[in-house]
Amino acid sequence: MALSPAQRLADSREKDETLSALVACITAAGLSLDDKQLKTIEDWISSEGITGTALASAFTGTIVPKLHGLSYSVSLAIFAAFRGESIGGAGNRAGNQQFVIPNSNNTPDTPNVHHGARIAARSLLDVLGLDFARFQNVHGVPSVDEIVSGTTITGSTEPFAPTPFLVSESITGMNVALGVLANIISKMRFGHTQHVTVNVNHASASLSTHCNMWLDGNHYKQLIRAAAAAQENPHREFMQLFQNTFRAKNGWVYMYQRATDTPEGLLEGLGFPKEDIPRIYQLTKTSSETRHEFLRLLSDKIYSWPSALELEQHMIKLGRGAVVVPKSDEEFRESEHGKIAVNFPPIEILPQEQPGANWLPQPFEKLAGSQGKGPLSGIKVLEVTRILMGPQITCVLAGLGASVLRVSSKQLEDGKTVAMCLNVGKRSVYLDLKSEEGKRIFTSLVADADVVVQKGLAMRMVRWIGLDSEWKDS
Repeated sequence: MALSPAQRLADSREKDETLSALVACITAAGLSLDDKQLKTIEDWISSEGITGTALASAFTGTIVPKLHGLSYSVSLAIFAAFRGESIGGAGNRAGNQQFVIPNSNNTPDTPNVHHGARIAARSLLDVLGLDFARFQNVHGVPSVDEIVSGTTITGSTEPFAPTPFLVSESITGMNVALGVLANIISKMRFGHTQHVTVNVNHASASLSTHCNMWLDGNHYKQLIRAAAAAQENPHREFMQLFQNTFRAKNGWVYMYQRATDTPEGLLEGLGFPKEDIPRIYQLTKTSSETRHEFLRLLSDKIYSWPSALELEQHMIKLGRGAVVVPKSDEEFRESEHGKIAVNFPPIEILPQEQPGANWLPQPFEKLAGSQGKGPLSGIKVLEVTRILMGPQITCVLAGLGASVLRVSSKQLEDGKTVAMCLNVGKRSVYLDLKSEEGKRIFTSLVADADVVVQKGLAMRMVRWIGLDSEWKDS
């Protein structure tokens, strides 16, 4: 019995075999490819090591720039084929279209990205759990529905990025939600609201800002390569191939390498014989063909495990990295992680335990005139975070006019792309919090701040040196 194109794709080990099966899947969906589109797909498969069993980043952001130039329908067909789904299922971006914004002229007959963004904005604001009715009654702020409906959304009504995931809707909706919150603050501080416009294309492109950064005439990729060369990381090629998404017997597994993992430990953990590991590792160093051979060996080994979950639990017990990639919300809810996560709301707002008088919430100071001022003008924010989420939050606060001071250390520097993208509009200072002088300066900065944003490792450092009990009472 002949295999279907999707089955051929799932079993493919060679790049030519993968390309042939993928083109057959696209053709079976009633789509056609011109020579330019075919070359784009062929280059992507070759450069990324894409095969049916070694998916190699097709679920990650790297697929987006790689597949630019393809039609949206062809891009969806590629995602659907690799996920083993029907093309129609992958193309259903409508999501929860049951939500209708009251008194809105913006609800289209055919759902599109603009409407999806309004749905996303309203959903995000509901999750926050804020008392918007009080803002409306006490401060005369328009209703949330009025602000969301009144926001102008421009740009493409089709997804900006070639992906079936609701990327454009989500990031545009997040910016609309920020506009709602900014307008509430503006009304409380300046006595009036402002009109908000969000461009879908700009919002979507902001997710890959690091891909477009230049510093002193150098593109960010040049800076990353130079930094990697300076660090003389001998395992860079291994890491780029190992950290990918692979097919398992009953799902997908994303393999990753933590800073403390070694290639030898990871390969041995997967079950490769110890004596074969040097030869297998060397495949990552030699040529494009040997790197494809490495991916084939790796994908075969991963597929040999009884299940994705068993592999994940095995690697976790060894203290090494592997995580199951759920294919649906239902699958996540059935996982051990999901069963725990569903008991908690997406966002929790908890009061501080026995806060000092200065840590109680304070009303916004009213300001006369808003010319040249953001809604958060005059608000002092002290940031004690690193890497992604914390710097992103304070970057948004800085964009809304807050004065942000970032506290860090030479031993806790961010990567260059994070520093370039997420520290825009901030000031920063290095402090040695082990020294008495550093502790004194940090405590005075906390006392002077209106808001302290803390997260993870940076804050654990503060607790470790015993400062948290001091500044909570300041």
